[in-house]
Amino acid sequence: MANLDLTIVVIGLPTILQQLHATIYHGIWIITGYTLMMTILLVLLGRLADLYGRVRLYNLGFAIFTVGSLFCALSRNGAELIAFRFLQGAGAALLYANSGAIINDAFPADELGMGLGINVMAVNLGAIAGYTLGGVMITYFGWRSIFLLNIPIGVFGTIWGYLNLKEISRKPVGQKFDFTGAQFTYAAINNGIATFGSAASDAVFGSVVGLHQVTNSWAIDIVKNGQDTIGAIINPK
Repeated sequence: MANLDLTIVVIGLPTILQQLHATIYHGIWIITGYTLMMTILLVLLGRLADLYGRVRLYNLGFAIFTVGSLFCALSRNGAELIAFRFLQGAGAALLYANSGAIINDAFPADELGMGLGINVMAVNLGAIAGYTLGGVMITYFGWRSIFLLNIPIGVFGTIWGYLNLKEISRKPVGQKFDFTGAQFTYAAINNGIATFGSAASDAVFGSVVGLHQVTNSWAIDIVKNGQDTIGAIINPK
């Protein structure tokens, strides 16, 4: 489902921009914002999953992705859609970071290759299906339907996961989240994007640097406070 949204939006982008009266720069970040969030948060959330439980954060990712999809469908302008695509990307990062690890825990060693192969096949099928499915959905139901499509799947996946997936991984004892390493990882990715943007036109550069400045402050807060926040969500007292 997360990979489906990488391609399904590409097909619908011209219609989305037209109906939201958005610019091409909104369009760039409607697509890029989603992948940017996944890239920045993938390693960080993967480590938090090691500490707090992979199944718990996987299910949390399903819920966040579903809520993000609903908000995307309700967006009234390009700026709102970009913001909600970031939320979607955070949920997708939780799904990506934990799906392979859960399969590794669940499958016996002599069947692990098959389990990982099925997972990769599903990811690629989602990406391929997005092009065709996006065209059909937009033609008959409008662009908002490409996000509404995720809601019943996401609700089912969230409920099924909480009821059926069991935490079997062992949490590391005496280990803490590496805030310094997390900040270096984030800075390397985000500054790399800003540097690349400097080679583009002034308009694109302004978009990249503006987003870089916003996400810089936001992401550092997540890195500093994310462990306590996620801990409170999945381990309420």
